[in-house]
Amino acid sequence: MIDDNTINNNFYGIVLVDSKGVIKNNKILDNYTSGLLTEKETTALIQYNVIAKNMTTGVIIKDPSLPDLKKNHIYENNMFQVQMQSHAKK
Repeated sequence: MIDDNTINNNFYGIVLVDSKGVIKNNKILDNYTSGLLTEKETTALIQYNVIAKNMTTGVIIKDPSLPDLKKNHIYENNMFQVQMQSHAKK
């Protein structure tokens, strides 16, 4: 669990790989790429966070990860707020 932190001025704010954890009540701001990156089999619960003002993207979700995003404030990221990569399937 990552709870009630300010995470800023990193390359990536938080990187989740094969995570089933909980990310909540954090301020994820001003990171040099994205605020949050999920990879592999990540199914983490991500809720009540402020994810803002990151240099590229607020949240990058890479296939096959499927995080549970609920009640986050994601805004003012430079390129995208949420980006999903390679999730289209038959």
